[in-house]
Amino acid sequence: MAFVNPYIRRALGSNPVIIERLVDQLPDSAFDARPDPERFTLREVLCHLADWEPFFLERLKGAATVDNFRITVYDEGQMAIDNDYAHQDPRDALKRYKSGRDAYLAYAASLPPEALDRPAYHPEQGKLTAGDLINIVVGHDVYHIDQISAML
Repeated sequence: MAFVNPYIRRALGSNPVIIERLVDQLPDSAFDARPDPERFTLREVLCHLADWEPFFLERLKGAATVDNFRITVYDEGQMAIDNDYAHQDPRDALKRYKSGRDAYLAYAASLPPEALDRPAYHPEQGKLTAGDLINIVVGHDVYHIDQISAML
């Protein structure tokens, strides 16, 4: 395992479980509540998490294997509209998120330590390493864990 900090690996694997536990504590009526008009509903959060796992994996693979990899930026709001998050099954989305994370974690675990230092370029964030990309995934999870836990 190439992760410098073993807590990062644990967080990658645990965060989807934490999100599932939080969701299980909420009534189904919470799926479409929008406590903050600027943020996704719980249903949309779960769909967003599921849809982003392949992008996170694509970015990590690119950074780890392609010289001067350029990260593609996606419009998450437009993606929510295009993929009709408002009408997707949130529990199915949660399953897709967890499955995607399993694939991400397996790939990340296969990387040699030197791969974590390989650079990539994000048009909005500048130069990042493969290791940075892993940390961003953990931070992204925590952002949504905070959002979901505030609904309890």
